[in-house]
Parts: sequence; structure tokens; C-alpha cells
Amino acid sequence: MGMGGKEKERVLMTEAKVGSVKVGESAEATDIVGNVEALPINAESKITEIVSTQIQKDGPIFVAGGGSGGHLNAAVATLNYWKEKRPDMYQKVIYIGSERGMIGDSVKSLESRKVPELGIKFVAIRSGKLHRKFNLTTLKLLFGVVLGLFDSLKIVSVHKPAVIFSTGGYVTVPLIVAAALFRVPVVIHEQTIVAGLANKIASRFASKIMITFPDSAKYFPAHKVVLTGGPLQKSRFSSVLPENLEVNYREFLLRVKNEDRPFIFITGGGLGSHKINMWFLQNLNQLAEKYYILIQTGENKLFDDFSKIETEISKLNEKARKNVFAVQWFKDEIGYIYKNADLVIARPGANTVQELVALKKIAALIPIKWSSGNEQMLNARYFLKHNKGIILDEDNLEEELNLYLQEFK
Repeated sequence: MGMGGKEKERVLMTEAKVGSVKVGESAEATDIVGNVEALPINAESKITEIVSTQIQKDGPIFVAGGGSGGHLNAAVATLNYWKEKRPDMYQKVIYIGSERGMIGDSVKSLESRKVPELGIKFVAIRSGKLHRKFNLTTLKLLFGVVLGLFDSLKIVSVHKPAVIFSTGGYVTVPLIVAAALFRVPVVIHEQTIVAGLANKIASRFASKIMITFPDSAKYFPAHKVVLTGGPLQKSRFSSVLPENLEVNYREFLLRVKNEDRPFIFITGGGLGSHKINMWFLQNLNQLAEKYYILIQTGENKLFDDFSKIETEISKLNEKARKNVFAVQWFKDEIGYIYKNADLVIARPGANTVQELVALKKIAALIPIKWSSGNEQMLNARYFLKHNKGIILDEDNLEEELNLYLQEFK
């Protein structure tokens, strides 16, 4: 199943020049895959050791991170490790995050819904977002940061945490500033190649800065930096299909193991990708004829993509409808999905790229052009140094992705 022979070895570079491959050219994978140093393993263990060494008094451990699935996934992977290996730390955790997802969205944030499922106390603070450029929207978002600082000062003074472990995101900035005022040690983890603005600010107050990629070190004071690698959730590496899934969803996932057609997994990350969701809708009929397709839409109510996609899937004929399924998010079944996927179409977030590299999956990656420091393009280039796949230009997604799928048998 999947591409065969030479087709499987080809990649199309649409945005970058990697090795001898020029923009728009096809090339053998050997042209871009060199001797690439692997990232550190057992990141959770290294992170745990560093966090524990900063604890100088008794008190709760504040864990913070939000605004995207990447920040949350790194925190949850570490928390799961603590639950298994360091229950003494796990039992002291209070998670600080935002109540809402995307700013302006009415949907509850990922962290506010997922963290309580772990049996961990969740405390929400108000939040804004810091922009590098000033305008009226920036002023409104900055006011949210100020409100978040007041919330943070209150919860730090009440709970008196022993340490704060942050995985980044705009919601963490006021908390870390408040911690500094109360002289609470702060440890942060950066998941991306290009450090985010929140972690750049937080680094001024942090005693230790843990990084996933060596290239991230240049953004931080050298004496604080520790290369740990990125924490990954164990569920990503389990090929077992959970029993407690909705019946139709479980039947679909069992069906994708059939050898009659390739299985494509489409994911826009924790918040979803409206652009990828719209491409899927425009090509739904053709996709349902050729492939098994699972699309993870995200839970963003601004566009309500999930409802639109479910409505269009319901209009397919019975045979085609059995080949397609949409979910807003996933849980422990993600390892089974990865295991059986012949192709992954995704935004190249840092966590997603690490997972795809570790699992040796073929992927079509669609970087966000407005991502900070062009970080998603850098993530995608990193992926292509390890795995076979393709980088697509989101402005030409319809043409380029459809052309690529024509070669995907």
C-alpha cells in the first residue's frame, strides 16, 4: 500500500532549497537525507530531573502551557511520566492555563478540558497575547495580559508554589512574571526550532531553559540552556485500538486496515487548520472514492469546520461514506492511526514533526506562512532530513496537493 518504487523516493520542494534540490524540483530522497544528528531521547526524564532540582521548599508544582496543542502535549507527556515514575511530584501539580481556546473563540481551551481528565486541578487565568507590532488589536490583547497578571499574582500568593514548569504559550507570560516577583523558581521548555515570543520573555525570569532542538539555543542565555529533546506521549507509539471509542468510529478504524485502498490521516493540529479543512471539503467526493480518510478538524467555533464537514460527509452515498470519518480531536487511538496511516497530511508543528520522524511516516507538510520566525518551514525541512515526504505551499494547496496525490497509489 502507498507509493512504490521510485515514486516513494521522490519529494517535491515548493518553498525551500535543501541540499541540491531547488524550488519546484523533484529529487531523490538521498539528495536531502544526510547524516543528521538525532534528538536526545528520554526527554521526560531529563525534564523531571531539572524541575526537581529547582524545588527548594514544600509546596505545589505549577505546570503551565496553552494556546496550542503543541504546548499542551509537551506538558501532558511530562505529567504522564510523573504519574508513572514520580507520583510524589504528580500529586502536587496544579495546572495553570486559559479558559478559552483561540482568542475571540467561545470554545473552551484544550487545556481546560484535557487536564481535569488527568485528575489534576486546573486553574484558569485571563489571558491576552503579545504582538511584535502595535495596533488597536494589540492594545486589546495587551489588556488581557494585564488582567492575567492580576490573576497570576493572586494564585501565586495563595498557593505559594515551590516551582513553575512552563511549556510556553501566551497564557504563561503573566504567570511567570508573577512568579519572579514572588521569587518562585521558573523552568521553561521550548518545543520549536524558532523560540516563541512568550518563551523569549520568560527566559529573562527562568533559572533553566530546556530546548528540543540545538538550533533553539541561540535565542536564550547560554548559561541557562539545557538540551533535553522534546517530551512525546506514549499513546503516539501504541498500535492498540482502544475499546471505548464510539461504535461507528471504531468500525471505521478497523476498516482502514484493509488492503484495498491507502489510508490517509489529515490533521491540522490542536486548533485545526481552516485552510486544510476547506481543501478537504472541496475534494471530498474524489478522496472518498480512492482512499480511507480520517480528518481531525480541530474544535474552532469561529469557522465551525467540523459541522460543515460532517454535513457534507452525510451527503455521500453509502459506500463512499464508509471511507471517510471526521473527528475534532483524538485520544489514545492516535498511535493506532499513525501505525496504519500510509500518508499523513499535516501542519508541521514541532510535536507533530517529532512524532512523524520517530514513527518514520511519509508526510505531506503544509507550513503556516505567518508562523513566528517561519518556524513551521524550518520544522518541515528538519522532517525531510529524516523522512520521505513533501513540503507544500499553502497558497497553492489545491494544485500541489492534488498533484502529489495523483502519484499516491
